[in-house]
Amino acid sequence: MHGVMLGRGSELREGVTVHGARIIDYAPTILHSLGARIPSDMDGRALEEIFTGEYLRSRPVRLTDAAATEVGDSDSEMSDEESEEIRERLKGWGYLG
Repeated sequence: MHGVMLGRGSELREGVTVHGARIIDYAPTILHSLGARIPSDMDGRALEEIFTGEYLRSRPVRLTDAAATEVGDSDSEMSDEESEEIRERLKGWGYLG
């Protein structure tokens, strides 16, 4: 029932032990690390304790209403800059070529 979560980046604290984390916390945590809003009805939570205080001050966890995530809702649209930042992170992690 125990696991290991690995991460790399200046926004992460080193050597953090997180108690009570669940597998369903990964998705909200990843969304937050990408700068995306987390749907309020999503299971789990962003594991804020893994991020540095400076990172969280400049990029607090942002939630969005479940209804706002429907296709075509302009409030849920990402800017071109946000989309490019996500693409670059995914490339850096080896998910995109």
